[in-house]
Amino acid sequence: MRVAFVLHEMQVAGAEMLVKQTIDHLGAAIEPTVLCLDRVGALGEELRGQGVTVTAYGRREGRDWALARRMARSFRARRVQVVHAHQYTPFFYSALANVLTRNRPGLIFTEHGRHYPDVVGRARRLANRLVLAGARMT
Repeated sequence: MRVAFVLHEMQVAGAEMLVKQTIDHLGAAIEPTVLCLDRVGALGEELRGQGVTVTAYGRREGRDWALARRMARSFRARRVQVVHAHQYTPFFYSALANVLTRNRPGLIFTEHGRHYPDVVGRARRLANRLVLAGARMT
C-alpha cells in the first residue's frame, strides 16, 4: 500500500516520531512517502538515508494555494492510496490536494494536540465544509 504521511516538518517531536516508528514497524507492508509542508528536518534526513522519499514544499507565508497543486502532483506521481495528515494545517492542504487528484486517495487525519486557546473562526468552519464535501474520508 502506498501511503503519504503529511506533516509540517520531520523534526524530532511527537507526531514525527510516531510517523518514523510507523514506517519502521510496517517495513515492506507499505511504500511510504513523507511530505513536509515546510522543511525536511533531522528525522526526514534519517528517513531519506533509509531510502524513504521525503519531500519538502517550502510553504509560503499565509495560505499557499499552489502548495495544494504541488501536493496533488506528488499524490499522482507516487500513486498514493492513503494520505495520513498529522495536525490541522497538513490536513487542510492534504484535503485540498485530494480534491485536485482524479483517483482520490483515502484521507486520514490525526490531531496530536490543539493550541490554546482553540478558537475556530467562521471562515475556517466554512472552508472545512467546502473542502471536506469533496474529499473522500477514510
